[in-house]
Amino acid sequence: MATIRYQHFARPGFLKRIRADVLREFLNPWRTYLESRGLEFGGTIDCDHLGGILATPDADTPTDLIEALEICDAVCSTECLEELVALDELRDERMLEGQHSHTDAVLLTWSVDPEVVERIFNRAALELDRSLHVYRASAPIRPTAFGNVCLSRLRRALRPMFESQLRGAVCQITAHERPDGGHALVIRHGNPINKAEAIDEESGETEPIVFRPESIDLAFYDPTHNEWRISGRGRWLQDLYSQKIAQRLHGEDCVLSRSPSYSLQPLLDHGLAALGIQTDEIRDVRLAELQMSVCGATVRLSGRELHHAFEALEDPLNEFGEPRAARLSFAMANRRSRLNVTIHEGKATVRGDIDHPAIEDWLVTAGFLNFETDEADETAPVPGH
Repeated sequence: MATIRYQHFARPGFLKRIRADVLREFLNPWRTYLESRGLEFGGTIDCDHLGGILATPDADTPTDLIEALEICDAVCSTECLEELVALDELRDERMLEGQHSHTDAVLLTWSVDPEVVERIFNRAALELDRSLHVYRASAPIRPTAFGNVCLSRLRRALRPMFESQLRGAVCQITAHERPDGGHALVIRHGNPINKAEAIDEESGETEPIVFRPESIDLAFYDPTHNEWRISGRGRWLQDLYSQKIAQRLHGEDCVLSRSPSYSLQPLLDHGLAALGIQTDEIRDVRLAELQMSVCGATVRLSGRELHHAFEALEDPLNEFGEPRAARLSFAMANRRSRLNVTIHEGKATVRGDIDHPAIEDWLVTAGFLNFETDEADETAPVPGH
């Protein structure tokens, strides 16, 4: 059975809170398939049965149904009702009424203009917590890099590798301007659902299998330092992105090299004292977790054991082992919940709210982020270039 990525629409309780006429209209394009699985459209829709169908996609599940459910499910979790109402007011024939819920508004908008919901979905994807590999470009970016022509070329350059990895030829790239003057790319690739046949080892008969190759990756461009922060799991995917983004958005001779900007050297030099810097926007910074390499093994320290280790060792990191990663927890002056950033030493990867201006400024001040690095100190180009 395929793994589903939508949670709300697999729960009967959530489905029952949607207005009956709205739910029926949303499901109507897939009525034939749903009826083939025993759902009746003649009277009141059985939300318990519908939830079971949506929770167990099979080899006949329409791919566009899966995609619609995932996008609408994610948007139902974001604060976008005011935007949907404002857009509805611009239509010649308004659809939304006062009694429509947030979910009703999402489904009705999808039925009329799915691109609106997709735009909101892509913007929400930019806030996802991802591990980002940091690269520095060897050439300036093209003036038209984030226009339709360059993005189309990038999309065509990525597709063959996605197909060779059995993910399908689907590749959608959308560009978003960032408040700091940079840009972000949302890269959705792979079919929403793939169907194949496998041989059962016991019976020797073929049976259909369903799997989910679709993924969403992010790429953030910092124009001030000509750097990229790119998500994507697997070396082949990082090699693909770094090579094609360099060629299509910068120039054929451009290379993206692993950036040495982020470092754990302040912890190595000063221990917990490196976190003592405070600013108007950052009240407190804590070391939430530390990964160390000790005699070839990875040791994770957190909580009391982490602070005990620093107190017990006069030179905490040099004598204990080699630091591999550190998760820093930031208490902000204008919000209740803390924000986290993870820095991986030697891998040029970071995770968390590194794009937050106050956090980036703090990382620079404390020495964890250094853009003033000589080219000779930069790591070699990513293999495969």
